[in-house]
Amino acid sequence: MAIARRWCAGHVIDGAPAFVHAVRVARTLGHHMPDAPPALVAAVLLHDVPDYMDPQRVGAEVSEQCGSETLIDLWLIHGEHMAMQLHRYDPDEAARRLAQLRPDIAAALAADKVVSIAYVLRGARQAADVRVYWAERRAFLLAVPYFRAFLGAVARVLPEGLADELGGLVWEARRAVVLAAQTTTG
Repeated sequence: MAIARRWCAGHVIDGAPAFVHAVRVARTLGHHMPDAPPALVAAVLLHDVPDYMDPQRVGAEVSEQCGSETLIDLWLIHGEHMAMQLHRYDPDEAARRLAQLRPDIAAALAADKVVSIAYVLRGARQAADVRVYWAERRAFLLAVPYFRAFLGAVARVLPEGLADELGGLVWEARRAVVLAAQTTTG
């Protein structure tokens, strides 16, 4: 927690301090997977840190203070970002990589998506002008096919409640894509 708090300071994710986001993801994972190993929970708390810290420093400090298991889990979680990027150009290869995820890593990633997708959809429900809201979130709308592919690849290994929660959010996100398309063409 101390490392995550220190390294997340000054960064914002989903409209909140990055540390708050990390704790929300860990809480979501714990709700659906109460027996999550401590190394996985530590990796979840640190999962966005490689985006804004030197990878060598991250590796050295996490390994020293949290152990190699946490470091491995952290890099596996963070490595999914590559599959997300790959999905736009080679969806079959991205799906193959996602299907190879360990179930606990898939659950951590699903918890992250639940927190982030719920945040964006909540913003849409509260927006004064939903057309403007979605026009400003093109990157999210473009990621929805990846969220569907992710869910399809890992749903069978997720705790049932987590798969259901993510499935509902992905369904709502798909509706948002349709709504955004209708408002730009109509």
